[in-house]
Amino acid sequence: MLPPKTRWRPLPPGELKINSDVAIREGLPLIGLGAVIRDHNGVIIAAMSKPLQGSFNAEIGEFLALREGLLLAKKSNLTVKIAEVDAVNVALSVNSSETLISDAIFLVKDIKALLKEAGDCKH
Repeated sequence: MLPPKTRWRPLPPGELKINSDVAIREGLPLIGLGAVIRDHNGVIIAAMSKPLQGSFNAEIGEFLALREGLLLAKKSNLTVKIAEVDAVNVALSVNSSETLISDAIFLVKDIKALLKEAGDCKH
């Protein structure tokens, strides 16, 4: 799991990357999850967006969006080499052998299982 970069850099030819994000509007019991899978030229290969009822903090929303992006790649039979999120704590939790955000323990386990299935995905 890579934290966000300040500038987009092209991937090696043939490789794919997931970017995921969450949209939260304070005071509404609804969040939006989104993910985009791009190729080495930045061309969108697959994308998803999904509303989710409930009140979630930003970090939980980032975990949920990442999981949805990884599920999109799996359902689309796409091999993703890099997964990137906006939240540094989310990246650290996924990369750590421990779950740093206890509220997200089951999400982190799901994400780690999906990343393991993806093979050599950098995360």
